[in-house]
Formats: sequence, C-alpha cells, structure tokens
Amino acid sequence: MCRVPLHVLTFLALASPLLAALQEHRTGGPAGEGLRAAPRGDLAVEWTVGTKPKEVRTILTLGNMGAEPIDWEISTDTDWLKIEPSSGTLQGGGRRRVDLTLDPFRTLSLLPGEHDATIRIENRTDGRGDSERRVVLLVRGDKGLSVGPFDEDRKGYCLTNEGRGAIGWRARIQSDHVAADPSEGELGPGESVFVSLVSEGSDPLEGRVGVLFLNETDGTGSTLRIVSAAGGELGEAPVPEAPALETSIERFGITWTFSDPVPTGRFVNGDPWVVGPVAIVEIDPRSVPIGRDHGRTMNGSMVNPSPQRGMTQGYDSATYGKYAGDDAYDPRLNVALGCSGRSPLVLGANTSLVSTISNPKPGMRPQLKTAAILTVLSEVPPPDAFRPPYTGSDKTIRHRAADLQRERLTQLPTVPGTPSFSEVEAMFERPWIDHVPLWYGRYIHPSENMPDYGREITDQVSTASLMLLINVPNEEKETLLVRFVQVGIDLFALLREGERWPPSAGHLNGRKWPILFAGLMLGDEDMKAIGREYGPEDFSEDGQTFLVDAPRPELGYTREMVGLPEWSAAHATRPELDDPRWDAKESFPPGATQVPLRTQNVKYRLCCSANAWWGELLAAYILGAKDLWNHEPLFLYQDRFLQENLARRITDYRLSWRPFYLAMWRRYRDAY
Repeated sequence: MCRVPLHVLTFLALASPLLAALQEHRTGGPAGEGLRAAPRGDLAVEWTVGTKPKEVRTILTLGNMGAEPIDWEISTDTDWLKIEPSSGTLQGGGRRRVDLTLDPFRTLSLLPGEHDATIRIENRTDGRGDSERRVVLLVRGDKGLSVGPFDEDRKGYCLTNEGRGAIGWRARIQSDHVAADPSEGELGPGESVFVSLVSEGSDPLEGRVGVLFLNETDGTGSTLRIVSAAGGELGEAPVPEAPALETSIERFGITWTFSDPVPTGRFVNGDPWVVGPVAIVEIDPRSVPIGRDHGRTMNGSMVNPSPQRGMTQGYDSATYGKYAGDDAYDPRLNVALGCSGRSPLVLGANTSLVSTISNPKPGMRPQLKTAAILTVLSEVPPPDAFRPPYTGSDKTIRHRAADLQRERLTQLPTVPGTPSFSEVEAMFERPWIDHVPLWYGRYIHPSENMPDYGREITDQVSTASLMLLINVPNEEKETLLVRFVQVGIDLFALLREGERWPPSAGHLNGRKWPILFAGLMLGDEDMKAIGREYGPEDFSEDGQTFLVDAPRPELGYTREMVGLPEWSAAHATRPELDDPRWDAKESFPPGATQVPLRTQNVKYRLCCSANAWWGELLAAYILGAKDLWNHEPLFLYQDRFLQENLARRITDYRLSWRPFYLAMWRRYRDAY
C-alpha cells in the first residue's frame, strides 16, 4: 500500500528469501554457512499519533545456515525500537522469529516526520553472517496541514499547521497557467500562511486544474483543491454531480485511494471512472522493490500505455525473462513507485491508469496476474458510456450502449455443446492488455484477464461471436455484447496507436474481428474500414492465408497448385518459409529445399491457427461482413481446411479447438 492503515507496520523489503537460502544450503547451493536474517534491505515502519505504538509489530526471521549451533545477538542504536528476544542460540539448520515493536513510552515523545535507527545482527560464535538493517520510522501526526476554503477576495487558500511539530509544505500545480505564491515553505505548530493563486501566461485557463498542497514531512493533511476560470475569473471549481463521491475504488483486487473524495461512477462495462484531477495516495497492492537485493519490482502501474513504446513497460521488472533487454523495464513508467501520502500520484483528465498485480515467480509467461483500469475524465460521462480506450491520451466518450445496433444479432438455433452465457461472459469481464508488440505481448496478458496465446484468444473471440447470434433474447446477450464490444474499442485504439498483429504462427490471431464486430454494432465507419485501410501484414489471419500465384518448385509448389487457397505461418512477411505440406511429418515435395525453420512452421497449420478461426469467420458470413473483412483467401482457405482434414480423418483438436464453433459452421456455413 502507499498509505498504510493505522496500526500496521510495513516493509519496503516484502520478500522473504530465507527459505530459498536454506534450500540453497541444503542442496549445496551458494548460500554458504553462517547467520542469515530475512527480509533483507531497509525496513520502513509507520505509526500514527493517537494510536497505540505497542500494536505496531513485525517479524525478523533468523536462520542458521550451518550444522553447528550459533549464539546470536541483535542490538539497536535507538530507544524507541524494542527487540524480543534480543539474543539466543540457533541449532544447525534452525530458525528463530524475532519481534520488532515500538517502545510505547519513547515513541510518544517523537515528533511527526522520519526517524532513523540501525539494528545490528551479530553471530557471536564465529561472526559469519553479521549484518545491519536500517529502520525508518515515519511518525504521522493525528493533525497536520490544514487547507482552508478558497478566499474569493484574495484568490487563494490559507494553510495552517495544526500539528505539534514543524512541517514542510509545497504546492504542486498541474498547469503552466497557474502559479502559487509562495509555492513552498515551513510552518511551525499553529502557524499559518496565505497562498495566492495567480493566472499566468497569455492563454486562458481551460478546464479543471489540480492544486496539491503537500505536507512533505509526514503527509498528514495533504489536500488536493480543484480550480478553474469562469468568465476569466480564477476560482474553486464546483464539485460535479456524479453518482457518488468516494475516497477509494476497488476493481479486480486492486484499490486506488485518493487524498480527497472524488466524483466517481462506472462505465457500462463496469470499469470505474473519476472526474479529475485526482491525487492518489495509495495503490494496493503496492509496487515495491523485493527480493534479496531489491532486484525485482512488481505490481506496477502505467499511464496511457502505448505500443509506441515497444517492449518497454513499467509493470514488472522481471517481464520477458531470458528475452529481456536493457529497455524491458523502465521505472519511470511505473507511476505506482513511491506513491504515498507524502508523494501522491496526481492525474489530470484524459488519463487511463492501468494498475497490475504480478504473478509471483519472475520470468513467468504471462508475468502479470491481474490488471484493472481507472479512467480520469474531465466531466461526468453519460450513464451508458463505454470506457474510452486505455491507450493514448484521447479519452473522448465516443460510444454508448444506446448506439448498439442490437437488431443485427440473429436468432440461430443452438447446437450440442453450446457453452453457457456466464462462462463466455467471464472471458471478457476484465480488460485485455495488449499494447506490447509481437509475441512478447504474451508476457503482459494478465492471466486472470485473458489468454496469453493467440489460439486461445481466437477461441474466445470465435465463441463469443457465435453466442451473440444464437436464439436467446437480446436482453440475455447484453452483458456479453457490451464486454465484447469494449474489447473491440480497445483493439481499434491500439491499432491507431501503431500496434500491429502480423502473421506469427499461433501468437497474434484474433484481433481483427473484434474491431469489425464493434464497428458493425456501433455503426462506426472508421472501425468498419480497417479491412480496406490495413493490409495482410497487419493482421495475422490475413497474413497467413493467400492464393498460390505461381509455381515455386524450390518450396514445393507445382503448376497444378496455382490458384490454391493456402496457409503459411508468416506468408506476408516471410514468404520464403511457405510450405505446401499439410503436416510436418510428411516428406518434402520433389525438388523442394529442406529448411528446418519451414518444418517448424508447418506444425502450426494444424495446432494453432485455423482450428480456432471457425467462429469469427462464420460470424462474418452471418453478419454480412465478409466484404468488410476484405481478404478472400482467408475464407477460401477455411473451406479447404475442413475438406483436407476430413480427407485425412483428422477430427480432433487439430480440426477444431472447440467443438461448438465447428458444429455451428457445419450447420450454417452453406446458408451464407
């Protein structure tokens, strides 16, 4: 957390490497013998005046990495920290819990602010494993900086220190057209200062501007005020009428806490919005350095993430595992780092905050477990508004549920194996985070939000597309319809920001149809035009399918094959890897050059591509969108894919990843 609840002790070093170190020792690893203490790194302790210091407690764990007993002792250079027990003996391989608490009498005399201490952990037997830890105690006052109401005559605010210790303060303003005079200073107990706000520059002030009065000593009383210019006169902005005023918002296990109550509500898909500017003082779970040497940062947040940054991201420093380059993680993009009452994250309008929870093991694919989106707007949106895309800085409300052309949805009788709506709705409940290019994007596909692989992505797209066309009342389709259209809105914005999903075996399929479907349902001509405006190299299904246009004997394509609808893992970008074999186990055609990479690509014909395309292509037929898709070889190849597989008696997952959409295809394809 950024702001820690009362009575809670938190650490900047959250990981506990002791068990790993013990295991390393037992298996002959590099841990070595001696005394070990976990967690490693500095400890951050927080206490609020008016609460009981003795209720603040944390644990230090000692471990004996050797076989012989060790006498140990822990000492400190301060009188406000208690260590229980402070000494003892550890048997070989043993562990011992040590409680660190605050002295109830000494702590009460401390003034608000930071107080440092050092604890020394000593191996009194042979000295191996001696170490020190820095403990930083942040004392929060029960009272601190107080910001009075806006003074209309003097155009500013009166700041008062209501605490019992001196505080440093500073005004942070999100505009070049407003300045504070004075902008920073120090206030003793009971002292006040008037801060004037002055309009600067030749351009008039537009919109709502946040003025953050920051208590830099302990954060107590830090306050965000919103100003605007009405009729050219600077004044405090009125609070917008919104469904609610909240100090915190939770979504998918992620909680954002604000310095002051903010106008908030929900988009039609359930994602939250706030009217900004806002000051976030806590994002839970926190994004902090962890591990033995604080070498990994997890649970990061990014603002308006864009494919223009390529692989560089701020979510987790362990992302991409062995494929990570020097630019894989940029801490400057992780706006959750350091977020606290003393250093709030101030977000203006036209901002999407994507916050994440990491999977615990470093280098996992995907590295992210959960993601949630908080959108900061300039005004209250309509109650049925779709969330603006999370990528880019344009948060204009362009689409509403009232725009949905539900009359397009058909009422086709179902087939055996039709899934439940609740199952398919869950596939699209959470946002799909897809702004990292190529197959590396799999690392940031949150495992609780979406599939990481393109085959499974296309499977869900195909399934949802057909569920929206079966014979149930449209009212029962509404949740899935809204969620699926939201995915299309996000993908279209990514496309406009520069994202592409080129042919790449099974990785990048399933992104084109959600955009076309959303365009059809919303009547959005720009979305519907992507088939004309983008080529086969931009969407995987199109880039993998083609008509054989000439003999290529070195690849195995004969004169008789000219005109054949065909597939290749990366035809639009690597046509030299095309291969007519249906299965990699087949022998090369006479005269063809045997290239191992071609053999590797052939296996994706059956495992990971067209076997999941059935639903999205059938939906395009049913909705009359085949021409909008604008890639005839794809549709011709899908017919051939069925014929060739049945001729070879291939009827398992290689024919269809999910039986449902193949059954729908075989029942309805001929009708369209």
